Amino acid sequence: YYGLSTRGSSAFRIRIMTNSEAKSIENNPMIAPTEKDAQFINETCEYGDGIWSQGLGGIFVNDVLSVLDAKKNLLTQTLKNDACDYAVGQDASYCDRSQGPLTVSSITDCCAACDDDCQAWIFGTTDNLEPNCWTCSSISGGEA
Repeated sequence: YYGLSTRGSSAFRIRIMTNSEAKSIENNPMIAPTEKDAQFINETCEYGDGIWSQGLGGIFVNDVLSVLDAKKNLLTQTLKNDACDYAVGQDASYCDRSQGPLTVSSITDCCAACDDDCQAWIFGTTDNLEPNCWTCSSISGGEA
């Protein structure tokens, strides 16, 4: 979950929360500006859902976080965090399994098996290896 707002007259604030019921941190002196917050509206555009503040710009979220200037030009964007990116020839020395070992038909199917409890996955490529996919709630120790 995330929360988007303006902070003061010239800044955006992004809060990343573990759930939609996260408590407010408005009164923290580290982030409480003395000037009034800029007005904003909720908006949806090609960059996703976000907020727009006339004269300031906007921040939008879909698969990435995008920051736009006051003329709606893209200023910067985070990199997409794709859990299905993988490094060939890498392995982990320890894996806390999030579910039992699986037999799947492809590396894409192994990635798709990585559910909410899964932080990483390991796909075995040896022919006729069963099982060939391990989903992990945590891993440690990389090996090449």
